[in-house]
Amino acid sequence: MLSDFARILKSNSNKFQFQGNFADYDFIKQWLTDKCIPLVREVTFENVEELTEEGLPFLLFFRDPNDKESEKQFVEVVARELYDQKGAVTALLADGHKFAHPLKHLGKTPKDLPVLAIDSFQHMFLFEDMSQLPVGVESEVPSITQQ
Repeated sequence: MLSDFARILKSNSNKFQFQGNFADYDFIKQWLTDKCIPLVREVTFENVEELTEEGLPFLLFFRDPNDKESEKQFVEVVARELYDQKGAVTALLADGHKFAHPLKHLGKTPKDLPVLAIDSFQHMFLFEDMSQLPVGVESEVPSITQQ
């Protein structure tokens, strides 16, 4: 009997097939990173230190974990607008109820969710107007997230 993981691998075997040169270490490393590290991850009290050690600024999306629609929109925006910035910023989902203390430093409460901020480890910058978050189709004009 196949485990759930084995079934997923088997059903997605073409998605995971390596087509490159096994002698090219950098290419293999990039391929593995693309396949194994999600573009948007969840930050918790258990993994925040590990994420910080990566040394990249955080793009933090504080949300109510029950608000799946805003989470979906954020993930879509990151995939569409910031995919090429994966090595420059770490996009993270944060439970706005568990991380109420950082929200307080931004002058926000869980009642204000969702909240988007950039944490450079020296300062936190608040994305003031969530209505400007680009949702929908691509545009030739740089969006607010790209700026």
